[in-house]
Amino acid sequence: MSRASIKIPYAEKNGRLIHVSQVESGLKCKCVCPVCKKAVIARKGRVMTHHFAHHGRGECSPETVLHQVGKRLLHERISRHLKRKQPLTLQWECLYCSETHEGNLTKLAHKAELEKNLDTCRPDIVLSDKNGKPLAILEVVVTHQPDENVLEYCEREGAALFCFRIQNTRDLLALGFENPLRPDRVDLCMKPQCEVCKQVLSPATMHVIDISCWRCGLNMKAAVIKAGGHIMGPEAFSPGQKKIAEESGVYISQNYSQTSYKRYLANTCPSCSAFTGAPYLHLYSKMIRNTEGREVGSICIDCMRDLESEGELAENTEGEALGRQ
Repeated sequence: MSRASIKIPYAEKNGRLIHVSQVESGLKCKCVCPVCKKAVIARKGRVMTHHFAHHGRGECSPETVLHQVGKRLLHERISRHLKRKQPLTLQWECLYCSETHEGNLTKLAHKAELEKNLDTCRPDIVLSDKNGKPLAILEVVVTHQPDENVLEYCEREGAALFCFRIQNTRDLLALGFENPLRPDRVDLCMKPQCEVCKQVLSPATMHVIDISCWRCGLNMKAAVIKAGGHIMGPEAFSPGQKKIAEESGVYISQNYSQTSYKRYLANTCPSCSAFTGAPYLHLYSKMIRNTEGREVGSICIDCMRDLESEGELAENTEGEALGRQ
């Protein structure tokens, strides 16, 4: 970022930010630098972009002024929307699911505070609920990334982090006027997250298929869930999903693995009690394509893989035991 390319179109007058288009040229603007509070002149010539500059030798770097003006512009805009009870829309590319999310920054917020002291850190802007609990942290980034203490606070307290990068005058003006606002980084995914591992959940579809029991040959029903390109059996079902399967005529029983010392659920033959575990679910892929699935909420792919591994180990152990009988 070249200093010569940074033309700041905002200065401070009577304690508020003002755009260069709203004042007279030169020292008649009666404005000061938002950082050092020294006099600035409004340069409104015919060649260069209109902007403010220190009168005499300035001591503030353009990057510092850019950061100060940026966070004040954003704070004033948020406060204005909160006062008027108007939504303030944001759009961002999600770091977790790679989709584009849209949200309302003022939906739950009650107050926006500039440089609020949070004991371990002092973020640019803090959005709090009606009880004073911080909901979101907003950082305006010019040359440095957010302080580690800010990142740790957001992770510890569950506050969402929004970062807005400013590299030029256009980025600065976007904070004040762009709709929707487009932060460069948001540590928040709008999709449901797993309570165990915090990964994004995938939409789940349940398929109930008719198969033949591998032991007695009689007809039976089996239930599987397809999510994120993976197929899983009852070992990964939630209580609600298990109930849906049973209401569809599927018999699910709990089995015990003598290897992993854990109990797991599996599709079971109601006649001979033989069960079909995770290693054989791939055999049903073609049958699943020919059946209509039912949406049954969401499921965590990472946790599902762990359960699949346990189910596969248990299935192999049980199969070896049956082979010895």
